[in-house]
Amino acid sequence: MKWTMPSFLISLITMIAVALNNKFLWNLDPQQIIASVTLAINFVGVTIIGDIAKLRRGENPNWNSTKLFTLLFACIMIGFSEYVGIELDDESIWWIAGTAAAFITGKGFKDIIQTKGDLKHEPTQNNIGGGPAV
Repeated sequence: MKWTMPSFLISLITMIAVALNNKFLWNLDPQQIIASVTLAINFVGVTIIGDIAKLRRGENPNWNSTKLFTLLFACIMIGFSEYVGIELDDESIWWIAGTAAAFITGKGFKDIIQTKGDLKHEPTQNNIGGGPAV
């Protein structure tokens, strides 16, 4: 299960993309690479805490995530905008990355707080049924 965690796979994809940048003649600008890698690190850092909590509860990490979609969308915009005829200056690249990182971080904190709240309300061995612990 840990092999299918979105945070793990995004880490692998990021490392492979950086390593193969020149091999596939993508020739991404250093600003684009740095912004995309920074965004990926932000995503991994924020989601791994929530993924670990889910695994402890026996749940699988969720691929249906607005954080993951935001990361992929921003990285595609940053990395491949030139191929579709959109020239982004350095300031625009960092605005896109910063906006995406802010959303990912905020949503991640919300998810972590919600997960911790759910853990507090799970029934334990001693208080099943809502009665006093014996």
